[in-house]
Amino acid sequence: MGNDNKEDSLSAVDVSVQTILTRIASGRFVAGQRLQESDLAEQLGVSKNVLREAFARLKQDGVLDVQRFKGAMVRRLSFEDVLKILSVNTLLFAGAMKEAAISVNKNKNNMKILKDIRQDLIDLNPRDQRDHLEGFYNIHDRILLLTENQYLSSLLNRGVSSLLKEFIIDSIPFVDEVVEHTRRLDDVLEFVERGDGEAAFEALRVWAKIERAWVNPIALNVAVGPDHAAANRGKKRSIRH
Repeated sequence: MGNDNKEDSLSAVDVSVQTILTRIASGRFVAGQRLQESDLAEQLGVSKNVLREAFARLKQDGVLDVQRFKGAMVRRLSFEDVLKILSVNTLLFAGAMKEAAISVNKNKNNMKILKDIRQDLIDLNPRDQRDHLEGFYNIHDRILLLTENQYLSSLLNRGVSSLLKEFIIDSIPFVDEVVEHTRRLDDVLEFVERGDGEAAFEALRVWAKIERAWVNPIALNVAVGPDHAAANRGKKRSIRH
């Protein structure tokens, strides 16, 4: 009986953690927002003890700041935090590309999925920042599934990834380079489709240098050249005509 209750409690914690992450990724919870324990517990249909366990786990993952008597608050990432996270993610994602190159050439279904991903990458909305980048990160997650490596996917999808995605979607000027760069991931996926994992690995590392430049104006000059960066910096695309 006691074991059943423990399993139910753990399951409720897992669901609570995932729900909070989903709300952060969707923009419903934003950086700096305080999460009201009583209200959130009622919304999720869990006890305060379960929610506190979820808060503790998300604090450990770097998603929430939790202080005694003050509750939990969605953590604010600094530019330095984002650059460090991107550096680690680059190595992991490059490894994912290498493994995906093996899986798609062993599994016909995975090859079909890859071709669909490449088409969806081309079809990303170039006019709306949130729609474009949310679509891009959805593609990112689908690529991870091609690796058939749950440990690698788990590392790349730890809680802080939700904060990272929301930071980039909301904080980065939607300049032309962003649209061009996300679509340029297809150059990497071409190597994956050919089964050349080593080339995909190296191409992803080069591709990711531009991604890190999105959150660092100085790096943008280095990555794409000062004249090109200056001409586009601050220019946004919008569907509001």
